[in-house]
Amino acid sequence: MPPLKASSPGASSAREARCIDLLGRRIDAEAIHQRQNRQVGPRAQSAGGRRRAQPEAELQRALCRHLEARAAPGLVWFHVPQGNKLGGKISAKGIAIQGAINGGLGVKRGVSDLIFLHDGKFYSLELKAEGRTPTTEQLEFIDKASAAGGFATWCAGLDAALRVLEAWQLLRGRTS
Repeated sequence: MPPLKASSPGASSAREARCIDLLGRRIDAEAIHQRQNRQVGPRAQSAGGRRRAQPEAELQRALCRHLEARAAPGLVWFHVPQGNKLGGKISAKGIAIQGAINGGLGVKRGVSDLIFLHDGKFYSLELKAEGRTPTTEQLEFIDKASAAGGFATWCAGLDAALRVLEAWQLLRGRTS
């Protein structure tokens, strides 16, 4: 496939250029840049106009940095994006179309934030910010994973998560 190409060879930057996509349609790169950088609706902002804090996302990013630096050899780990707020069209029956599609593709409520495979064993870890607890669906997933022979738990805070992964021997070294 040919790469995107600027239609005006003298354009000084990609944002100033009008581009042609892979289907030959003209694209205004400046408009795309503006759409990508605008605030997305009132739910994305706090009352003061700033983006809301996402403590669990920040916790997960910090834990992922530890995993990238200290993962045990042979560890396979990943995040399954489950709780996305997917807007979109509603069917005539009032059913969210994207939610119905996801359900048909196997998306399940309550799946833990991080999934690990190591030495033939399954692990799952649900992360919570300090003071928060898992939902009923998340606790049910943890119970089902444990009953199936896996190792599953939830924890609040980075220190607790690191202790769990160290106890499971999924991280090299110690944080304490």
